[in-house]
Amino acid sequence: MQRLLIRNISKLVSCDEGDTVYENVDLYAEDGVIRAIGPKLEKPAEEVLDAGHMLCYPGLINTHHHLYQQFSRNLPQVQNMELFDWLKTLYEIWKNLDTDVIRLSSLMSHYGLLLAIAAGVILSGILAATMSTSDSQLLAAASSVSQDLLQDFFRIQLTPKGTMLAARGTVVAIALVGVFLAWDPNSSVFRVVSFAWAGFGASFGPLMLFSLFWKRANKWGALAGMVTGSVMVFVWKYLIAPMGGAWAIYELLPAFLCACVAIVAVSLLTPAPNRDVIETYEACRK
Repeated sequence: MQRLLIRNISKLVSCDEGDTVYENVDLYAEDGVIRAIGPKLEKPAEEVLDAGHMLCYPGLINTHHHLYQQFSRNLPQVQNMELFDWLKTLYEIWKNLDTDVIRLSSLMSHYGLLLAIAAGVILSGILAATMSTSDSQLLAAASSVSQDLLQDFFRIQLTPKGTMLAARGTVVAIALVGVFLAWDPNSSVFRVVSFAWAGFGASFGPLMLFSLFWKRANKWGALAGMVTGSVMVFVWKYLIAPMGGAWAIYELLPAFLCACVAIVAVSLLTPAPNRDVIETYEACRK
Protein backbone atom coordinates (compact mmCIF):
# COMPACT_ATOMS: atom_id res chain seq x y z
CA MET A 1 0.00 0.00 0.00
CA GLN A 2 1.32 3.41 -1.00
CA ARG A 3 0.62 6.13 1.56
CA LEU A 4 0.95 9.88 1.04
CA LEU A 5 0.77 12.70 3.60
CA ILE A 6 0.66 16.33 2.47
CA ARG A 7 1.23 18.73 5.36
CA ASN A 8 0.54 22.41 5.97
CA ILE A 9 -1.65 23.00 2.89
CA SER A 10 -2.30 26.73 2.73
CA LYS A 11 -5.65 26.32 0.97
CA LEU A 12 -7.37 23.06 -0.02
CA VAL A 13 -10.26 23.30 -2.46
CA SER A 14 -12.57 20.36 -1.84
CA CYS A 15 -14.96 20.77 -4.82
CA ASP A 16 -17.72 19.29 -2.67
CA GLU A 17 -21.33 20.39 -2.92
CA GLY A 18 -20.61 23.48 -0.85
CA ASP A 19 -17.25 24.25 -2.55
CA THR A 20 -15.61 24.17 0.86
CA VAL A 21 -12.11 25.64 1.07
CA TYR A 22 -9.97 24.39 3.96
CA GLU A 23 -7.01 26.37 5.29
CA ASN A 24 -3.83 25.15 6.96
CA VAL A 25 -4.76 21.47 6.86
CA ASP A 26 -3.13 18.13 6.07
CA LEU A 27 -4.25 15.52 3.55
CA TYR A 28 -3.73 11.78 3.89
CA ALA A 29 -4.19 9.33 0.98
CA GLU A 30 -3.78 5.59 0.49
CA ASP A 31 -3.19 4.18 -3.00
CA GLY A 32 -4.41 7.40 -4.55
CA VAL A 33 -7.61 7.57 -2.48
CA ILE A 34 -8.07 10.44 0.02
CA ARG A 35 -8.70 8.99 3.49
CA ALA A 36 -8.48 12.02 5.76
CA ILE A 37 -8.36 15.84 5.72
CA GLY A 38 -7.67 17.85 8.83
CA PRO A 39 -5.15 19.83 10.85
CA LYS A 40 -1.97 18.16 12.09
CA LEU A 41 -2.80 14.60 11.02
CA GLU A 42 -0.66 11.93 12.64
CA LYS A 43 -0.50 9.30 9.91
CA PRO A 44 2.42 7.07 8.88
CA ALA A 45 3.30 7.55 5.21
CA GLU A 46 6.07 6.54 2.81
CA GLU A 47 5.96 9.99 1.18
CA VAL A 48 5.50 13.24 3.05
CA LEU A 49 5.22 16.58 1.28
CA ASP A 50 5.29 20.08 2.75
CA ALA A 51 2.70 22.24 0.96
CA GLY A 52 3.10 25.43 2.95
CA HIS A 53 2.06 28.50 0.95
CA MET A 54 0.59 26.18 -1.71
CA LEU A 55 -2.86 25.52 -3.12
CA CYS A 56 -4.23 21.98 -3.29
CA TYR A 57 -6.84 21.29 -5.94
CA PRO A 58 -8.35 17.99 -7.16
CA GLY A 59 -6.77 16.60 -10.32
CA LEU A 60 -9.31 16.48 -13.13
CA ILE A 61 -9.41 13.98 -15.98
CA ASN A 62 -10.11 15.70 -19.28
CA THR A 63 -12.66 13.67 -21.23
CA HIS A 64 -13.27 16.44 -23.76
CA HIS A 65 -10.85 16.04 -26.65
CA HIS A 66 -10.65 16.36 -30.42
CA LEU A 67 -8.56 13.31 -31.22
CA TYR A 68 -11.18 11.95 -33.61
CA GLN A 69 -10.66 15.03 -35.81
CA GLN A 70 -7.16 13.91 -36.81
CA PHE A 71 -8.28 12.72 -40.25
CA SER A 72 -10.30 15.83 -41.06
CA ARG A 73 -7.86 18.60 -40.12
CA ASN A 74 -6.45 19.25 -43.58
CA LEU A 75 -9.51 19.04 -45.80
CA PRO A 76 -9.03 21.78 -48.42
CA GLN A 77 -12.70 22.74 -48.64
CA VAL A 78 -12.91 23.85 -44.99
CA GLN A 79 -9.62 25.70 -44.58
CA ASN A 80 -11.00 29.22 -45.13
CA MET A 81 -14.50 28.76 -43.74
CA GLU A 82 -16.03 30.70 -40.87
CA LEU A 83 -16.54 28.78 -37.63
CA PHE A 84 -20.17 27.72 -38.04
CA ASP A 85 -19.81 26.86 -41.72
CA TRP A 86 -16.71 24.85 -40.75
CA LEU A 87 -18.66 22.99 -38.07
CA LYS A 88 -21.68 22.27 -40.27
CA THR A 89 -19.47 20.87 -43.03
CA LEU A 90 -17.42 18.66 -40.73
CA TYR A 91 -20.41 17.44 -38.70
CA GLU A 92 -21.60 15.70 -41.85
CA ILE A 93 -18.29 13.80 -41.87
CA TRP A 94 -17.96 13.18 -38.14
CA LYS A 95 -21.44 11.67 -37.82
CA ASN A 96 -20.26 8.73 -39.96
CA LEU A 97 -17.15 7.91 -37.93
CA ASP A 98 -16.99 4.36 -36.60
CA THR A 99 -14.96 2.88 -33.78
CA ASP A 100 -12.07 1.87 -36.04
CA VAL A 101 -11.63 5.41 -37.37
CA ILE A 102 -11.79 6.87 -33.86
CA ARG A 103 -9.24 4.34 -32.60
CA LEU A 104 -6.81 5.01 -35.45
CA SER A 105 -7.15 8.78 -35.22
CA SER A 106 -6.56 8.62 -31.45
CA LEU A 107 -3.43 6.52 -32.00
CA MET A 108 -2.12 8.99 -34.56
CA SER A 109 -2.79 11.90 -32.20
CA HIS A 110 -1.06 10.23 -29.25
CA TYR A 111 1.91 8.90 -31.18
CA GLY A 112 2.47 11.71 -33.66
CA LEU A 113 6.25 11.85 -33.17
CA LEU A 114 6.95 9.23 -35.84
CA LEU A 115 4.70 11.07 -38.27
CA ALA A 116 6.47 14.32 -37.44
CA ILE A 117 9.85 12.69 -38.14
CA ALA A 118 8.57 11.30 -41.45
CA ALA A 119 7.21 14.73 -42.36
CA GLY A 120 10.57 16.28 -41.49
CA VAL A 121 12.40 13.85 -43.77
CA ILE A 122 9.97 14.56 -46.62
CA LEU A 123 10.23 18.32 -46.12
CA SER A 124 14.03 18.01 -46.10
CA GLY A 125 13.84 16.31 -49.48
CA ILE A 126 11.55 19.04 -50.77
CA LEU A 127 13.92 21.71 -49.46
CA ALA A 128 16.90 20.00 -51.11
CA ALA A 129 15.04 19.83 -54.43
CA THR A 130 14.01 23.47 -54.06
CA MET A 131 17.59 24.60 -53.40
CA SER A 132 18.88 22.59 -56.37
CA THR A 133 16.20 24.05 -58.63
CA SER A 134 16.83 27.58 -57.35
CA ASP A 135 20.54 27.24 -58.03
CA SER A 136 19.89 26.13 -61.60
CA GLN A 137 17.28 28.80 -62.22
CA LEU A 138 19.53 31.56 -60.89
CA LEU A 139 22.38 30.38 -63.10
CA ALA A 140 20.09 30.20 -66.15
CA ALA A 141 18.63 33.66 -65.46
CA ALA A 142 22.03 35.26 -64.93
CA SER A 143 23.41 33.70 -68.12
CA SER A 144 20.33 34.68 -70.13
CA VAL A 145 20.51 38.32 -69.09
CA SER A 146 24.26 38.77 -69.37
CA GLN A 147 24.68 36.82 -72.61
CA ASP A 148 21.43 36.34 -74.52
CA LEU A 149 19.61 39.54 -73.64
CA LEU A 150 22.35 42.16 -73.34
CA GLN A 151 24.87 40.89 -75.88
CA ASP A 152 22.88 38.87 -78.41
CA PHE A 153 19.59 40.79 -78.43
CA PHE A 154 20.59 44.37 -77.57
CA ARG A 155 24.03 44.00 -79.21
CA ILE A 156 25.84 45.46 -76.20
CA GLN A 157 29.49 44.49 -76.19
CA LEU A 158 30.61 43.52 -72.69
CA THR A 159 34.01 42.59 -71.38
CA PRO A 160 34.33 39.41 -69.32
CA LYS A 161 34.27 41.57 -66.21
CA GLY A 162 31.16 43.39 -67.44
CA THR A 163 29.46 40.06 -68.19
CA MET A 164 30.25 38.85 -64.68
CA LEU A 165 28.89 42.07 -63.12
CA ALA A 166 25.70 41.81 -65.19
CA ALA A 167 25.21 38.21 -64.05
CA ARG A 168 25.77 39.15 -60.41
CA GLY A 169 23.39 42.09 -60.72
CA THR A 170 20.76 39.76 -62.12
CA VAL A 171 21.12 37.43 -59.14
CA VAL A 172 20.82 40.37 -56.72
CA ALA A 173 17.73 41.67 -58.53
CA ILE A 174 16.05 38.26 -58.41
CA ALA A 175 16.91 37.98 -54.70
CA LEU A 176 15.30 41.38 -54.02
CA VAL A 177 12.16 40.34 -55.88
CA GLY A 178 12.10 37.15 -53.83
CA VAL A 179 12.39 39.11 -50.58
CA PHE A 180 9.55 41.37 -51.68
CA LEU A 181 7.30 38.39 -52.45
CA ALA A 182 8.12 36.70 -49.14
CA TRP A 183 7.70 39.88 -47.08
CA ASP A 184 3.93 39.42 -46.81
CA PRO A 185 3.31 36.85 -44.01
CA ASN A 186 0.00 35.88 -45.62
CA SER A 187 1.56 35.06 -48.98
CA SER A 188 2.65 31.59 -50.00
CA VAL A 189 5.67 30.93 -52.16
CA PHE A 190 4.23 27.52 -52.94
CA ARG A 191 1.05 29.07 -54.37
CA VAL A 192 3.11 31.52 -56.42
CA VAL A 193 5.33 28.75 -57.81
CA SER A 194 2.33 26.50 -58.38
CA PHE A 195 0.59 29.22 -60.37
CA ALA A 196 3.77 29.94 -62.34
CA TRP A 197 4.23 26.28 -63.24
CA ALA A 198 0.58 26.06 -64.27
CA GLY A 199 1.28 28.87 -66.73
CA PHE A 200 4.42 27.19 -68.07
CA GLY A 201 2.77 23.79 -68.30
CA ALA A 202 -0.38 24.98 -70.03
CA SER A 203 1.45 27.29 -72.43
CA PHE A 204 4.33 25.08 -73.56
CA GLY A 205 3.41 21.53 -72.49
CA PRO A 206 0.78 20.83 -75.18
CA LEU A 207 2.93 22.57 -77.79
CA MET A 208 5.92 20.32 -77.03
CA LEU A 209 3.80 17.16 -77.15
CA PHE A 210 2.04 18.00 -80.42
CA SER A 211 5.31 19.16 -82.00
CA LEU A 212 6.89 15.81 -81.23
CA PHE A 213 3.98 13.46 -82.01
CA TRP A 214 1.69 15.18 -84.57
CA LYS A 215 3.15 16.34 -87.86
CA ARG A 216 -0.04 18.21 -88.83
CA ALA A 217 0.58 20.82 -86.09
CA ASN A 218 1.61 24.18 -87.57
CA LYS A 219 2.79 27.54 -86.30
CA TRP A 220 -0.74 28.97 -86.07
CA GLY A 221 -1.88 26.06 -83.97
CA ALA A 222 1.21 26.45 -81.78
CA LEU A 223 0.52 30.14 -81.29
CA ALA A 224 -3.15 29.48 -80.51
CA GLY A 225 -2.20 26.81 -78.00
CA MET A 226 0.26 29.04 -76.16
CA VAL A 227 -2.18 31.95 -75.97
CA THR A 228 -5.14 29.76 -74.97
CA GLY A 229 -3.19 27.92 -72.29
CA SER A 230 -1.75 31.03 -70.69
CA VAL A 231 -5.07 32.92 -70.74
CA MET A 232 -7.05 29.94 -69.43
CA VAL A 233 -4.77 29.66 -66.40
CA PHE A 234 -5.84 33.15 -65.28
CA VAL A 235 -9.48 32.64 -66.22
CA TRP A 236 -9.78 29.37 -64.32
CA LYS A 237 -7.91 30.52 -61.21
CA TYR A 238 -9.66 33.85 -60.71
CA LEU A 239 -13.10 33.36 -62.30
CA ILE A 240 -14.05 29.67 -62.32
CA ALA A 241 -12.22 28.01 -59.40
CA PRO A 242 -13.71 30.46 -56.81
CA MET A 243 -17.13 28.96 -57.62
CA GLY A 244 -16.02 25.97 -55.53
CA GLY A 245 -17.17 22.36 -55.71
CA ALA A 246 -15.97 20.38 -58.71
CA TRP A 247 -14.70 23.61 -60.29
CA ALA A 248 -12.09 24.15 -57.56
CA ILE A 249 -9.32 22.15 -59.25
CA TYR A 250 -5.75 23.02 -60.12
CA GLU A 251 -5.85 25.41 -63.06
CA LEU A 252 -3.16 23.52 -64.98
CA LEU A 253 -5.49 20.67 -65.96
CA PRO A 254 -8.29 22.64 -67.67
CA ALA A 255 -5.82 25.10 -69.21
CA PHE A 256 -3.74 22.20 -70.58
CA LEU A 257 -6.81 20.57 -72.14
CA CYS A 258 -8.01 23.85 -73.65
CA ALA A 259 -4.57 24.43 -75.16
CA CYS A 260 -4.64 20.96 -76.72
CA VAL A 261 -8.03 21.63 -78.27
CA ALA A 262 -6.84 24.99 -79.60
CA ILE A 263 -3.74 23.46 -81.21
CA VAL A 264 -5.74 20.74 -82.96
CA ALA A 265 -8.60 23.01 -84.07
CA VAL A 266 -6.47 25.88 -85.39
CA SER A 267 -3.96 23.54 -87.06
CA LEU A 268 -6.77 21.80 -88.95
CA LEU A 269 -8.39 25.10 -89.94
CA THR A 270 -5.15 26.56 -91.32
CA PRO A 271 -2.78 25.32 -94.04
CA ALA A 272 -0.60 22.33 -93.22
CA PRO A 273 3.16 22.78 -92.72
CA ASN A 274 5.19 22.92 -95.94
CA ARG A 275 6.98 19.92 -97.36
CA ASP A 276 10.38 20.84 -95.88
CA VAL A 277 8.95 20.84 -92.37
CA ILE A 278 7.23 17.49 -92.95
CA GLU A 279 10.41 15.93 -94.33
CA THR A 280 12.44 17.21 -91.37
CA TYR A 281 9.80 15.80 -89.02
CA GLU A 282 9.86 12.41 -90.70
CA ALA A 283 13.66 12.35 -90.67
CA CYS A 284 13.73 13.06 -86.94
CA ARG A 285 11.20 10.33 -86.25
CA LYS A 286 13.33 7.67 -87.92
